[in-house]
This record gives sequence, structure tokens and C-alpha cells, in this order.
Amino acid sequence: MTETEYVKAKIIAVTVPPLRVVPESEVQEETFTRGDFEGALDRASRPLKGRLAHVPYSSEDFIKEKKEEVELEDNQP
Repeated sequence: MTETEYVKAKIIAVTVPPLRVVPESEVQEETFTRGDFEGALDRASRPLKGRLAHVPYSSEDFIKEKKEEVELEDNQP
């Protein structure tokens, strides 16, 4: 952008009510177990597995692939 260019922008104001401290007696504790997490992950990943079957799932696979790519680049003349 040069000095003679301008950007048209609209300024928006947002009003937020004041925060309220909730006494511990009013807090409802929720439990989220590992089983809940894995179940949610399974439901979300099922539709993706078919379309993204070529994508490595683990970070170890990703790191291994990147190291192989670097080695190939390093060995090029």
C-alpha cells in the first residue's frame, strides 16, 4: 500500500455487560471423561477417514515424512 492509498473501514462498538463473580455454591460441575472425549473424536473423525485416508494421523508419522523430505532436498545437486 502506498501513502496515497486509503482503506475504507467501518468502526463497530460492542457493549458488554459487567462480569459477575459466581459463588462456588452456584457452580455446576460437569465431568468429561476420557471415554467421552474418545467417543466424540470417533464420531467426528469417522466421516473424515475416507476422504483423508492419505493424511498421517500421528505426529510421529508427520515428523518422519518431513525428515525424509529434508533428506531428499539435501541430497539434490
